[in-house]
Amino acid sequence: MSSKATTPSDSPRPSQFVRIEAAALNELAHRLDTTMLAPFTQAINHLLQAATDQSRVIVTGIGKSGIIARKIAATLRSTGTPAHFLHAAEAIHGDLGMLTTGGVVLALSYSGETEELLRLLPTLKRLNTTLIAISGCGTSSLAQASNIFLDASVSAEACTLNLAPTASTAVMLALGDALALEVSRLRQWKVEDFADLHPGGRIGRRLARVRELMHTGDALPQVSESTPMPQVIYEMSRKNSA
Repeated sequence: MSSKATTPSDSPRPSQFVRIEAAALNELAHRLDTTMLAPFTQAINHLLQAATDQSRVIVTGIGKSGIIARKIAATLRSTGTPAHFLHAAEAIHGDLGMLTTGGVVLALSYSGETEELLRLLPTLKRLNTTLIAISGCGTSSLAQASNIFLDASVSAEACTLNLAPTASTAVMLALGDALALEVSRLRQWKVEDFADLHPGGRIGRRLARVRELMHTGDALPQVSESTPMPQVIYEMSRKNSA
């Protein structure tokens, strides 16, 4: 008997998973040009004001939505909008202190019925925050309580069981990227601004300014034209600039 694994003929090809997610993203793009244009613009105005005032934007969620929320907060920060991730479960155990009166809160929940998020609603209302809900259900408790609802619904998940968050999280992530990038575009965010926030890694090396890399003063190796090569090498090594 052969030990080689067999694949049912009706099993989806791996590329089909990606096509399902791509279709969900195309649906999102269409909504952003039509039904979502007005609420998206409203959300941008609030985020733009927060970025201009350097006030804090809170992004919250739990589970897979929480992971996406972390990424959105990171993208906002790296493009000049002060943002922090708030774990929805930790919030009711003291982390609500992260919220400020009149702030902006991005809340992610595909169902819009996530218990941990709904428990935050009275506090968000008391603090007069602007609540932007990113959800797949416009009639959900979260969407109805929000100031702005951004539709992240999908026709189907890429998961063959239509259960694991896949297409829906891809849409949430893309929507978060669109928010962050549109705010940075309107603020006329420049390469120099981006470089200031990314001094490390490959991006940091790519965007580094000459003045940040060049040796100056005593750290600059200096020899005369007549200096023998061994001494030249020694001077370069001593100043760690070989």
